[in-house]
Amino acid sequence: MAKRPLGLNKANKSKKKKLDSAEKAEKAVAKEISPENDESAEPAPALTLDADEEDDMGQLESLYKNWTSSERDSPRLLHGVVHECDSLLQKAKGEGLPARFHEIYAASLLDLAEFADKKKPVKKKKVKSDDVAPETSDMFVDAALERVETGLEQYPEDAGLLFVKSRALKQDIDEKMSAVSKEERKETAKKMISQLNKILEVFKLAQKHASTVTPAQLDVVEELIELSGALESVVKQSDISETTLVACEKFYNEILASEKDENTVKKAHRGVGTCKMIVADSLLDLLDDDDEDNDDTVELAKKNLKAAIEHFQKSETDEDGEFMVTLAETMIQYGNLFETESDDQKKWYGEAVKRLRQAQRLGVGKYDEMILELEDD
Repeated sequence: MAKRPLGLNKANKSKKKKLDSAEKAEKAVAKEISPENDESAEPAPALTLDADEEDDMGQLESLYKNWTSSERDSPRLLHGVVHECDSLLQKAKGEGLPARFHEIYAASLLDLAEFADKKKPVKKKKVKSDDVAPETSDMFVDAALERVETGLEQYPEDAGLLFVKSRALKQDIDEKMSAVSKEERKETAKKMISQLNKILEVFKLAQKHASTVTPAQLDVVEELIELSGALESVVKQSDISETTLVACEKFYNEILASEKDENTVKKAHRGVGTCKMIVADSLLDLLDDDDEDNDDTVELAKKNLKAAIEHFQKSETDEDGEFMVTLAETMIQYGNLFETESDDQKKWYGEAVKRLRQAQRLGVGKYDEMILELEDD
């Protein structure tokens, strides 16, 4: 299994994250200065408002659509959405507002959290009465949770609100884990594990009441899988991610059985594939060169990797270079489990090479060395 390269995509994503962080740092002033008062801020983006001027909710929907369809690289549009929500709230005095209003308000607050600074772990100290705490990302998440709960008090079965709640609960775990000190990290992680089940239950309830599920809503399930693995590594408890994986794969399969939207179906296929790939990885980690029972483990890993490839291929597109690399990695892993230089191994290495070449043409990364190694038979 010498040709088992893992993390081909991680290096590229790491570079991208560094660039994204740099861009956000350049725009940090937008977090502390109101857009209306910031003379040096970039010009306000052009807006397209399709609703009648007297249709308050229509105006809000249109404004929010401008944000969701934008590049989302600046909070200026979000400030406008939140300002409009505040205006509607004051105008209605908290009464008669539809579920969609609370959903947009909460979702916008969660998006604003992405532009705010993270709360840093601090040692206990006396706080002066005149100290003013800066706005940090956890404050926006707390406000979003309050808003979504207010909406659910009036509309307890609204799918949109429930989907946003599952996202807010997940972000709340992220905030708590990032703000805790190193000494308290393990104990906090243990407390957060119980929250995973709560999020799964909320998502399940949202799915039950939804007429359709969007790809964006499915992001929460994908993030839960990653989060469960992270918590597992902190508390050293091996069954956390396994339990989450089983539940998430079940969600994905239910989506595949009921959903008609092409993009959502593709997202669900990728989700099932990811679950199968993680299971295969955990099995391969158990392999022992001196263990005579390895054959059963290898066969089970093969079964999961083959299933992962089948689901990934159903969601493959010619333009998504990063996903081609993910698929190529899975194919290489699968090929590694066959006899060296066998027809099966050559077949899957060859399929992986096709994807790596296409990803390279799309500018995702450089894979010449890997391609040469895979073809060197």
